[in-house]
Amino acid sequence: MKKIILTCMIVCMTVSGIAQSQTVGDYRCVGSGNWSDATIWQTLDGTFNWVATGSQPGPTNNVYIQKSFTVTVDVVASCKDLNLDTASILNIGSNSVSVNGKIRAFYSPSSSISLGADATFYSAQASTTSLQTKMLSTTGLGALKFVGTTRSINKAGEWGVNSTGNVDVVFALDANATDTVIGFKARSFIFQSGKLVTDSFMCASGTGKIFTIKNGARFVSSRSGTSKIIIANSNSKCDSIVIENGGVLELGGQDPRIDCSAFVNNGTVYYSSTSSGAQFTTLLQPSGTNAGSVAITSYKNLIINGSTAATSIRKVPAGQTVSISDTLTMMGRAFFDSTASTGSISYSNPSNAYLLFDIGSGITQILPSTSKEWPSSGGAQNIEIKSGTLKFVTNSGSNRSFKGNFYLTGGTFTITGFTFTLLNNTNLFRKSATGGLGTSGTFGYVMGTTANDTINIYFDVAGSVTENKELTPSTANCNANLII
Repeated sequence: MKKIILTCMIVCMTVSGIAQSQTVGDYRCVGSGNWSDATIWQTLDGTFNWVATGSQPGPTNNVYIQKSFTVTVDVVASCKDLNLDTASILNIGSNSVSVNGKIRAFYSPSSSISLGADATFYSAQASTTSLQTKMLSTTGLGALKFVGTTRSINKAGEWGVNSTGNVDVVFALDANATDTVIGFKARSFIFQSGKLVTDSFMCASGTGKIFTIKNGARFVSSRSGTSKIIIANSNSKCDSIVIENGGVLELGGQDPRIDCSAFVNNGTVYYSSTSSGAQFTTLLQPSGTNAGSVAITSYKNLIINGSTAATSIRKVPAGQTVSISDTLTMMGRAFFDSTASTGSISYSNPSNAYLLFDIGSGITQILPSTSKEWPSSGGAQNIEIKSGTLKFVTNSGSNRSFKGNFYLTGGTFTITGFTFTLLNNTNLFRKSATGGLGTSGTFGYVMGTTANDTINIYFDVAGSVTENKELTPSTANCNANLII
């Protein structure tokens, strides 16, 4: 891991000699002034000459802010690609610049401000990852915005993750867009819409709610190993990370790390790694190198992906209790390490909590009765088998019971080695012609002492269906309602 970090530090100081392509309609500033002032701009005409222009840049124009010039944004501005000389200043203030293409940093030996033909403007530039703090700044509600369709927002050798801590950044991508970014540093990030993917880290160096994923937005980190994915800088934690209702944080690495002072989670965290076999992969936790970083133990919606070819094991860090307030989804052949040396899972409101198994068609997942996701007491009172077969086994011979709503919406539930009892006031829903109750094991139901205590069994299936398993009464006077 030290080798990876060192490589990143070296890359951050590199200069690339890759030349830019001249494009008709490009804009470059030829002096300092306001963005809306047409006199500070030149544009590349159809004969590839730089000429004076009567208008400011727009969303289809590549923009170059040249060396030693300061451009102050005094309007709601936009461009395609934004190219910044490291000795230039773009002062966005309380306004905004919407970038429809990429952002790039470059170094040039001198400004090229002459009218007419200028063949050296592009070839003299060298892309760089060595940025300067003064290059970008915002105040108040001002923001550097990335908008539009699927693309790479920055590219290797053209942007770095250092110094640009005076700008607030908003990603307001099209709803179906999937953009990539090679790391970024800002005072704050707001992910407003679309999907953003990175295999590097995001540096959020401000205070307050500085890393926010809003409803409809998805931030995806594929950063592997135990590398930190959200920090303030290389040796300090960021302030607050907020996932709003409808926002998604997707983690593709095996053992992701985030260092922050507060983690407010009202959305979904999705662990998309499918590591299989004996590989234990932990849930999100601090790196351990920045004092005061919070343990991340509260989830609204938690999704654990798993391989369909082999068992995928997730581990709750020792000494921690992970709390689920809404839905825990187990996909593929994923389950939590059930050994005593690991932490536990609890449901903050069991009567409203869901445990969903989406195993996959034709796949059987064997779940021990000591599983952390389905504890013997205090577990979710809404359980759904959506696809595949969930085989619930016990090594101790202890019988299990369940009270709540049990949904068979396309998957099969079977037991081995014990009796599974549906308690009074439980609802069993069969909602698909596929799946159902398996043919092995003993299912039972018990009634209370009053005549109104009921077990409801619902068959909500179009056409004919065969139930493979009889529900065996646990006591002599048991009754149940069958609703078709």
